[in-house]
Amino acid sequence: MASLLPAEKKSYLKILMAMACADGVIHENEKKILDFYGKKVGLKEDEIEEILKNPKSVKLIIPKTFDVKFDQLYDLATIMLIDGSEGEIEKKVFHSIANTFEFNAEQASSLFDMLKNGILQKKNKDQIKLDAKALAVPPKKETAKSENKEKVAADNSAKNADVPPKNEASKKTENTQKTEETKKTEDLKKVEEHKKTEEKK
Repeated sequence: MASLLPAEKKSYLKILMAMACADGVIHENEKKILDFYGKKVGLKEDEIEEILKNPKSVKLIIPKTFDVKFDQLYDLATIMLIDGSEGEIEKKVFHSIANTFEFNAEQASSLFDMLKNGILQKKNKDQIKLDAKALAVPPKKETAKSENKEKVAADNSAKNADVPPKNEASKKTENTQKTEETKKTEDLKKVEEHKKTEEKK
């Protein structure tokens, strides 16, 4: 397990204690287990005793990294299985701690099954951690580049929609107007020529 600060060590033991006393009582064999894990992270005998007597005095600290969260949940599941009292109460305790560690309900349920089965099947801890990390870390969102491409395409579509193409009917109308204008011009020329001829007479 990664190196922990003094307050984090006490919080760690408090978390394990929650599982050990899930049934409301800490038995002698459970005390020995907690004593083992407390010393494992560097807590002294008197510190362990004080935490067991007064767990409310210890502040719960949420681990910042996935690795530390996993390590603590792994030990939590191990205590549950060593104690041999796996049941709905223990499962609820695990889910509660996992939720506190910022895993959602679906992730907590999958982690519970993954850890329980992995420990019982004596799988390598590092391999279980890799599987758990793949499960817990959400996939990356699409890149900003692809999002920009979609935005540009949408903008172009909108621009094209604002300017509808000319249909055949509108083209015929334009041609008719041009023909009429040309005819009027020719008629005016004829009138002017006729006037000049009349004046010469």
